[in-house]
Amino acid sequence: MKDERSQVLTIEQARAELQRIMVEFFTEVSNGIKGGKTYDAAVMDVCKARPALIEREIHLRDYIKGLDRAAQSVGVTELRASVAPARSDVVSDVHALAERKVAASEGRMDYGAAFKTVLAERPELERRYKDAVRQGRG
Repeated sequence: MKDERSQVLTIEQARAELQRIMVEFFTEVSNGIKGGKTYDAAVMDVCKARPALIEREIHLRDYIKGLDRAAQSVGVTELRASVAPARSDVVSDVHALAERKVAASEGRMDYGAAFKTVLAERPELERRYKDAVRQGRG
């Protein structure tokens, strides 16, 4: 992976990286306070001096949120599969595509929006989906 932000991390790796960044940030804030600055002034100095550190922290927090949401949606998918009646292949395909869109969006898209997007992007699939639902296979 070329860019640090495009690197694929597990949730544990992302949390460990975030913790490392937070320790680094607060160590620098502490050094500023020891140097006679107020807490607010020390925080602002670190933010101004280390914008990449702050950007990385924000990115990691968003990345972790997205992974948490994706993990939750996987759990919901498995639960649905265990209790749902048999579906037609097209209905299962549409739901799987929507769930993948939600996971790929890292939490920025909810299931309903993803579902509508999948159907809008694939009119033939939408027609087959509606036919399956009308026939009671959805």
